[in-house]
Order: sequence, then C-alpha cells, then structure tokens
Amino acid sequence: MSIWTSKSAQACTLLGAGLLLWGCSGGGGVPYAGPLPEVETEIAVTQDRLVVAGPEGFCVDPSATQDRGVSAFVLLGNCAAIGNSPRLPQPVHPSILTAAISEPGPEGSLRSNIPAMAAFFTSEQGRSLLSRDQDARTVEILDMFHQGDVFFLNARDSSASSIPGVKEDYWRVYMDVGNRIATLSVLALQDSDLSEADSLETLRGFAARVAEANNQMGLQPAILADTEAETAIAAGPYDTTQTTARSGDGASGGTVPRSSSPRTTPAQAARTVVRTLDTVGLLRRLFN
Repeated sequence: MSIWTSKSAQACTLLGAGLLLWGCSGGGGVPYAGPLPEVETEIAVTQDRLVVAGPEGFCVDPSATQDRGVSAFVLLGNCAAIGNSPRLPQPVHPSILTAAISEPGPEGSLRSNIPAMAAFFTSEQGRSLLSRDQDARTVEILDMFHQGDVFFLNARDSSASSIPGVKEDYWRVYMDVGNRIATLSVLALQDSDLSEADSLETLRGFAARVAEANNQMGLQPAILADTEAETAIAAGPYDTTQTTARSGDGASGGTVPRSSSPRTTPAQAARTVVRTLDTVGLLRRLFN
C-alpha cells in the first residue's frame, strides 16, 4: 500500500534488526534488575485523538510513526525490540503491525460501500492501488470476506517493501472507527513460521484492541467471529482472473454458486466501482 512508504526506511531497518531480540531472554546470565525501558503500548493520533493499540507484547515504534493531524500512520512491533530489552513483553506470534488512519469523513462510509469493495479490490485498478509500486501485476488477492461491517483482505504483494524483513503475504482489515477508516495490517517476518491462521488471529486481536480503545464495542462480534458463510462475489463487475471472495455475518452457511450473468472487462469494472466508491471519497480516504 502506498501510504507513506518512504517515511522511515532507516527506522524500519533498525526495527527489523531489533526483532532479532525475539526469544533472546534465555541467556544464562543474571537478569539486569534496573528499571525497564519506557515503551508505549498505545498512541493517540489525529486531531480527534483516535487510539491505536496492539495485542499483548506489541509496542509503538515512535520513529516509524507519523501523525499528520488529519490522518496518521502507526507501526507496532515486538516490545522487547522497540525497547531494546529482552525483559519487556513479547507477542505470541512474531510480526509487525501497521495502522493507517484516514482523514475524517461521513460516519459509516466504509460500511455503506462494503458490497462494492470485493469487486474493486479484484479489479486491475484496485490491485494497482494495493501495490506499493502501483502495479497491479505485483498483487494477488488470496482471500476476502466481510463479517458485519468489517472487511478482511488477504493479499500478496511482490513489489519492494519499505519495511525490510517481512514476507509478501499480509492480512488486513478495514473498519469504520467513528468518522474515520482504520486500515490495520499484519506483516509476517521472513524468518518466522507464522501461519495464515495465526496471522488472522493476530489481526483479529489487533482490530479488537483498536475498537475497544475507541469505544467501538459494536464492532467486536464481527471482528472476533471465527466462521463466516462462504459466498461468491456478487454478480457485477470484477476481474474474473482473481479469487472468490467470502462474505457473512459469522453464521454458517453453504456455498452460493457464481451468477451466470455477463461479465464486464476489468477496465469497465474499475470505472464502475470507482464511480460507486467515489460518491463518498472512499478511495481518497483509504489510499491518501
């Protein structure tokens, strides 16, 4: 994703190196008994002080975080790495978390556009916007579904990342938080064996913490539900070379066959869906 990708390469490099602290607390020496380094487990950003907080063991990297007032980007990593101390907490699943907070807009604007999001992300233009190089060919959609008002996306981006040491695959969630949209991502480390299930579990925990910290408890059932009814992308414009998406509200259900309706070309799909999303400026808010 192209949000502030050049913001802090040096800081991210240091973070990547610091992640080598993972599991290093098993040394044979006597632990240092002095005060622990100060690290932040959450941060309030933007003019209306939206709170970004991660699951247990994740801390904010201040050098890789930007708050522009109107929007913000936050990076969280292993607390032991951020504080350069193996005595600090470490997460269950090694990974890097990012949060992109959009500029303010109409409340519920993501919720009202969820039906169009699967078609958009599978279109050529949607994948181009997901690509760090703005090249649709670098992005493969692996899975998509929504539960309630929360949209989940699993993708692979082969373009160069500004955060070194992470895999190409990532899980991401989009959700309304008040009158802003939070885009939350989990990036697996290259040398880790983080499974898709563990990555999704971490993402759910991340999204739940952000919802709780901002008194958005109504999102919790959709965030934490672990099953969803599988359905095909709704009939309409989408790129047929991409994967089937899933949608649901947490209830079980059967597979719904794809419609036999005539398909439009990817270019037509992108134009149609962009017109739909642009009615509330969603693209500008998601991708800055």
